[in-house]
Amino acid sequence: MKQILIITLGIFFLWNSEHYKSSFNVSDNITKQKRTLYFSNPKFFSLVSFGYNKVIAHYFWFRTLNYFGKHYKGDKQYEDLENLCNVSTTLNKQNIDGFEFCSLMFAWELKEPEKAISILDSAIQADSTYWRYYYLRGIINAFFNNNLIDAKSDFLNGADCKDAPSFLGELAEKIDNKFTPNTLKILEYGVQEAKTKEGKEILSERLNEIQNNKGNIAKEDKK
Repeated sequence: MKQILIITLGIFFLWNSEHYKSSFNVSDNITKQKRTLYFSNPKFFSLVSFGYNKVIAHYFWFRTLNYFGKHYKGDKQYEDLENLCNVSTTLNKQNIDGFEFCSLMFAWELKEPEKAISILDSAIQADSTYWRYYYLRGIINAFFNNNLIDAKSDFLNGADCKDAPSFLGELAEKIDNKFTPNTLKILEYGVQEAKTKEGKEILSERLNEIQNNKGNIAKEDKK
């Protein structure tokens, strides 16, 4: 039985790789249609995994990081990132790195905070006891959406979670005082705590951009 399972999964990975590659060898319109069909229902991958969802999820998580790294260093076009994130986190609800990485990339790199929040909504549904999900959603609500009410709620909910750091409650208090959390400090913390090399690289780049902009503004003020 075990040998049959290994052979079956091997065939799946081979078919998956070839099928995915073929979707890029046609016109743009057909390519989009094939990609939509290919990723449209993560439950399909669950059915063919014979209960080994995490094996398939790890495979797609690897593809997600590989895909992002390739396009980040290249054309910065991420058409399939949402689909890859969806499959890898749907098949493995315990993929903390996946939820965090995907939400951060959509917020900071793709500048699509609503998609980032949607990812974190799913993450919290999967595990409502993990403080970082609330923290990340709160940051996105505060900085990208200027939604301080929801941000405060996220920080307070995160503060109630096990092992949550004290600064979450402090962030909620600062919002009460009409003080939005400092972007530089948030990014510095994000760089330190990033779970993936790719995530650390993106946040470091955004941090450097903000620091350089502040430096340029200061120079202009002195003139």
